[in-house]
Amino acid sequence: MSSSEKGRIKRIEKYVEIINEIKRYGLSIRELLLDYLPDEINHVPEIIRETFTNIIHHREYTFTECLDKYRKIPKIETLTRYVIFVLTVVLAAEKLRIEKLYECIKNLYSEVSYFLENPNYSDTSKIANTISQNYELNIKLTTKLLRNYVRGVNKIVKAHKENVFEWIFKFRKIHDFEHDLRRYFYPDFSGERRRRVIRMIIRTFSHETNIPIALTILRSGEYKNYTPAADMYSTLVTMRSGAFLIFYRDDKVRRIRMNLTYGIPLKLKLKQVKGIIRRVAKFSRDPILYERGAFNIGYKYCSKSKCEECVLSGVCEKYLNISIK
Repeated sequence: MSSSEKGRIKRIEKYVEIINEIKRYGLSIRELLLDYLPDEINHVPEIIRETFTNIIHHREYTFTECLDKYRKIPKIETLTRYVIFVLTVVLAAEKLRIEKLYECIKNLYSEVSYFLENPNYSDTSKIANTISQNYELNIKLTTKLLRNYVRGVNKIVKAHKENVFEWIFKFRKIHDFEHDLRRYFYPDFSGERRRRVIRMIIRTFSHETNIPIALTILRSGEYKNYTPAADMYSTLVTMRSGAFLIFYRDDKVRRIRMNLTYGIPLKLKLKQVKGIIRRVAKFSRDPILYERGAFNIGYKYCSKSKCEECVLSGVCEKYLNISIK
């Protein structure tokens, strides 16, 4: 083996190590929403994970037997509706401070729980006003979104004659799950935030470390086809850490690397590198974990230049001359 070939392999191993460290960090933390579940349902995700693990270890269970096991979990439908409800409200936040919004809705659970169990159009304005008294929301937009939420839940329950968690349970493809979420719950909306909200719902229900309700997607490994949102934080980490260099032969990556070699400050537009970020996440073999790890590292450390405290400090390339706009 030539020295150049050995050098190439060594570089690739380094980039793989960075990607694996991001993914490992994603495994060590929880989805933020799970930390802000109301007391009445905060234990349900653990029961669902235990049920999922039991099913995975007994592959002889039929589809019907698996579904029956999920149906026996108390409050699973309430939890499912709550997650979609909260993430729907995220769309109406004028200035999104996600932890504060999660906490706000958690504290209002006693006032919204009846709406979750019995969603109806007449209560949407009241619920929107209740939340807006505690968090800055566009009330008109919130009401419209909640009307769509009611429409979506009722259509699933009445037209499909099944609970919302059962509807999620049966999806075979990530693409179909995304398409139907858009069709049922967000038909009148578009844009990047809607795409992110839909993907937040998908990753919440389609990974074993979150709330593994999309059983068919999980058992088949289809969750690996999840397409990350490639937000500001995960993009910043992927680029500054050097994880993107795993695709060093890509023309766009080569140009970026050349500029970095000469120490040229790079102001990259998010849309310019979104495809690269998604490819790196897919390369990790678990894009949901990778996205969770990269987002949290970006939010807690990279965006605040806390390199010494960062969990990637031992492997990161520290390309601090990269900024994302």
